[in-house]
Amino acid sequence: AIYEMLGPEVTKSADDSPRKRAKMIFEKMDVNGDKELTLAEFVNGCLADKELFQILTNEVKK
Repeated sequence: AIYEMLGPEVTKSADDSPRKRAKMIFEKMDVNGDKELTLAEFVNGCLADKELFQILTNEVKK
């Protein structure tokens, strides 16, 4: 559903399951590697990930 919202310019790879995507996002955001996200890590991570930012701010192309 997320990829449908993002439109045709964003393609889903065969191994890009929601679980893998969430793990990848978390690992990118967890800058200090403590397996917990601070508010700053979360905000900075959201701002750095264009697709995630679009989803969270509802700035999806229709």
